[in-house]
Amino acid sequence: MGKKLNYPLGTFIDALILVKDNIETVQQVQEERSKRIEKASTFKEGDLVILYGVVKQNVHGDKFTQRWTGPYYIHRKIGDKTVILRDKIDPDKL
Repeated sequence: MGKKLNYPLGTFIDALILVKDNIETVQQVQEERSKRIEKASTFKEGDLVILYGVVKQNVHGDKFTQRWTGPYYIHRKIGDKTVILRDKIDPDKL
């Protein structure tokens, strides 16, 4: 990651410099990862998607229930991560 000293840290300032350097390096790596993930999960109108039922996520003892529904088409984008879905089987149903 950052610089490593071959001798014991003599002062607190040396330790702070190393910590700051390592934090900057890790933050750059994290930023690159988040950009890559965000870029991979972009959808456009007309894409076929499935919907995850968040309410069913932490239901104990019901592990065989279906948590995903769909398929749906993306009818319209409202924001970066907000869309209106249209049913694939019944196109008039939003």
